[in-house]
Amino acid sequence: MVHYHLYGCFVGSLHGPMYGGYCGGAEGTAVVGVAAHLQALMVNQAHYSNYFPIHFRYSFNTSRELLWLISVSYQAIARNTPFISLSNGFTSAGPGTSMVLYEAAAHGLVSVVSGGNLWEIAVAQNKHKNYATPVEARMACEVGHGVVKQGIKKSDANENVKIILPKYEDKLTNPPLGKTFQECYDIKRVTPRKDYLELYDKIKKELMDIGVPFIY
Repeated sequence: MVHYHLYGCFVGSLHGPMYGGYCGGAEGTAVVGVAAHLQALMVNQAHYSNYFPIHFRYSFNTSRELLWLISVSYQAIARNTPFISLSNGFTSAGPGTSMVLYEAAAHGLVSVVSGGNLWEIAVAQNKHKNYATPVEARMACEVGHGVVKQGIKKSDANENVKIILPKYEDKLTNPPLGKTFQECYDIKRVTPRKDYLELYDKIKKELMDIGVPFIY
């Protein structure tokens, strides 16, 4: 950190407290997450934080418990500090699947309505080469923009997430890996392939029908 500051960098502090590790359960992980933001400011003197509480064993943060602690952490941070904090999602499923789009939507919705900014998104548990595309981030960020523009309430967002979660949470520990970037994208034009766009539109329509805000 001394090197970064002396070099004149715009400094970010990344912290991912582990749910199920030394932090314990959701409550303990939330406390450690808030404390990490204080450390980022006071010790690292960072200009912003990147926050990604994550499951100790499965490397995702889109489960019911993780979404709750992300929400609680950001409500505490946003209510009591002027910190710039970026919420980084980690999905269990891979690209080209319905599940990954549900996960991205849930993470984006919970983060923004609770006061977080978005830094989206690591997919397929962030450990499979070429299994990530911009489409997953697009879903999370479109939801996040909708939350801000339409001023959705936390209580409404909570009801939305309670509908979204059952669509994927039983598959979190055995998710579909999906397709590679090359299978999801026309690599010459660097545009999503038709089947992925059609899936995106289908899931987006489902989410709109339950009240998830979209402005695009």
